Amino acid sequence: MKSYFTDLLPGNLRRLRQYHDYPQRYVAQYLGISQVAYSKMERGLTRLTEDRLTTLAALYNTGVDELLHLPADDLVRSVLENRPPD
Repeated sequence: MKSYFTDLLPGNLRRLRQYHDYPQRYVAQYLGISQVAYSKMERGLTRLTEDRLTTLAALYNTGVDELLHLPADDLVRSVLENRPPD
């Protein structure tokens, strides 16, 4: 299985998590891993598997390509534009 990492990915994961007001513990549980393991992903110390990357994209209502390649501000803007009205 492939693993993924770009320079933008760790910051994007953190920014989206903070935007949604999710604690690391919640995202880790969503992925089925420990908070420590997720923290390492968010700090860029470990790569994400394709499955985890896809799961995170679904959690944040965005695409895998956007997670990997958009700058954080553009990514949050994209998520806002795709958000259904309250």
